[in-house]
Amino acid sequence: MTEYETVYFAEVHCYWCGHDCGTVNSRSPISAPGSPIAYHPQDSQPRVVRSLGEIRCGRCQGPVFADNPDKRRVYPTFVFRQRRPRRPRVA
Repeated sequence: MTEYETVYFAEVHCYWCGHDCGTVNSRSPISAPGSPIAYHPQDSQPRVVRSLGEIRCGRCQGPVFADNPDKRRVYPTFVFRQRRPRRPRVA
């Protein structure tokens, strides 16, 4: 069976203004305490945070929540075998 990695994804929205703040992904559930979460904001560079409480809305500086969390499998890229030379054709 093929090895795969389980990754949790979620969209981040603001409680106050409803702004779509970006996405988060993690190797453990998003709500698990102390696990690193990769935060990809809409308007700046990605960064790593420890919890959703560290993330604030870029528009109004309000609190955020993770919407539509889902679990995905990420498979490694498959490399096909290289073609081997065949026997030469004999006339």
